[in-house]
Amino acid sequence: MRDAAAACHLRGPIAALDTARQSLRIGSLGFDYGGALNRPASLAVGDIVRVTVRQVVGPFGGWVITAFGSGVRTPDDRDE
Repeated sequence: MRDAAAACHLRGPIAALDTARQSLRIGSLGFDYGGALNRPASLAVGDIVRVTVRQVVGPFGGWVITAFGSGVRTPDDRDE
């Protein structure tokens, strides 16, 4: 079992967004992004994001985004 403070990485489209509460949903999981590093200038439902997350333990626990990364991976340059 993973330590609750261990970081995980996740990539996917934003399914729901609440900018007032600084929270979003990827799939069925909800995340708080208020303290995240590298936050994009704009976020919108449907945007593909790559995030680093950790789980917060406690009465108000949940998943917290600690950093945003580039959501779209560029293809490798290869010969066909």
